[in-house]
Amino acid sequence: MFLNYKPPKTLRMLFILHYSPLLLMIMIGPLTGIYGVWRIPINMLISIITGLIIFLIGAILYFKWEVFWHKTYKGQLVTDGIFQHIRHPHYTSLIIIGFGLAFFFYSLAALIIAFIAFFKENTKNQRLK
Repeated sequence: MFLNYKPPKTLRMLFILHYSPLLLMIMIGPLTGIYGVWRIPINMLISIITGLIIFLIGAILYFKWEVFWHKTYKGQLVTDGIFQHIRHPHYTSLIIIGFGLAFFFYSLAALIIAFIAFFKENTKNQRLK
């Protein structure tokens, strides 16, 4: 069933656009530990623990959205549940996960990418209002 599924090109492009900051953070973040560059100017242990907590919050939000979406969505406009509070819980959870990874990796470069993704998404939402 799933092996033959091929998403439409527009959906593939959206996937690339929304996941690219997260993938970039995953690629750049570990370089801080390997090469000792682009470090966040706070205690490393505090940064790693903070990153883990933020990452878990983002992951919980993502899974809550995933469960809610599959139980509720039937092609209609969804305005209850988590959608009462957040316009795009999926994107929001990815950005939160990105901030968590940036702190977890202790990486200033990954943190800058997370802020760029946040402001890009926030700007887009402001235009939609």
